[in-house]
Amino acid sequence: NDFEVCAINEGLMIERYKQRIIHFNLLDINYEMEKIPDDNKKVEDIINQIFSKVRTSYSSNDLIKLAKFELLIRKYIAEYDIDCLTVQCWTAIQEYIGLTPCLTASRLTDMGYPIACEGDVHGALTMLMQRELTLNTKAPLFLDILMLHPKEENVFLAWHCGNAPLSTKNTDQIAKLMSHCPFGDFNKQKGAATIEFRIKPGIITVNRITEHKGDFKLLTIKGKMIERNDNIRGAWSWIEVENRDELFKLIINEGFTHHVSIIHEDLAKETLELSKY
Repeated sequence: NDFEVCAINEGLMIERYKQRIIHFNLLDINYEMEKIPDDNKKVEDIINQIFSKVRTSYSSNDLIKLAKFELLIRKYIAEYDIDCLTVQCWTAIQEYIGLTPCLTASRLTDMGYPIACEGDVHGALTMLMQRELTLNTKAPLFLDILMLHPKEENVFLAWHCGNAPLSTKNTDQIAKLMSHCPFGDFNKQKGAATIEFRIKPGIITVNRITEHKGDFKLLTIKGKMIERNDNIRGAWSWIEVENRDELFKLIINEGFTHHVSIIHEDLAKETLELSKY
């Protein structure tokens, strides 16, 4: 209900583009996770991989559920030949399973399986499109167009809770494994875990697939992520474009949402060509 902008016409998408959506229920996921032993070797390997790349106050025991969740999603990916995913990440998974899946989204997106937040199927497809157009050499970022820069005319903030692929981290940043903002620092029952850092600068393409009344549209924006040293939670960067006001008018008038996929590549030519098909 809180994410009505993510609603889709699933039947139309299957009929028009032969995209098959496979639904996994959170209750079933929880049941399957509970069958995985805490001392499973693959669970231990995932936790060790996480600790090798982040700074955190969490212990190994705090991350067992998160590691089981990742292991199960990877099993689904292999079993059902899944290309991209989206997760109901707020707030049922926190309340009833006891984890926040941002870190899992970060890790799997870097493995080549993009994960969008908040049940956003079109967002996941946009991420998949960007990944394919870079021949799987770059990781897409699922971010919100959040706010205007208070002083700089053509700059806006792209942000999300902490789901960015580690490969997109700015080189001067240390990735911090945190608790999701609303749950307080290092909440072990619900907040684990977000991976937080400032995203690296450079040329980018912002894309968004959407559909209204049977018409599919593709938003393409060229811009660049820029260096700023603000102290902001989550994964984020300021983005500079040529004409921010015209961009926002376009987003509103054409019915795009605040969710976008961003990749460190100029894909304007490729997305224009793709749109013809």
